[in-house]
Amino acid sequence: MSECKHTRVTQFFYTENLEPCGLWACAECKLKFVPIDRELELEKENAKMREALNIVVYAMEQGRAWGGSNWKYSSLHPVHYVPVLEKARAAMKEEK
Repeated sequence: MSECKHTRVTQFFYTENLEPCGLWACAECKLKFVPIDRELELEKENAKMREALNIVVYAMEQGRAWGGSNWKYSSLHPVHYVPVLEKARAAMKEEK
């Protein structure tokens, strides 16, 4: 393994039309790699956070009851909200 830090990166192009093909390589050591699709990575992180928030919303809605003309909220027993709190904290820790 070389000690290259990949300071200069070059891009590959299609030979037919000279358009970028999405492949990159280090200019010094010629190590080839594909850049990370940041949008896709952010979407995965957002999906995990949305899933955790959906669990929290579902748990909070367990404490509501129809009061005739509107919803009335009652307090939740710790048996119901502690597992949800732990899942939300785990999702937030995973995000960092």
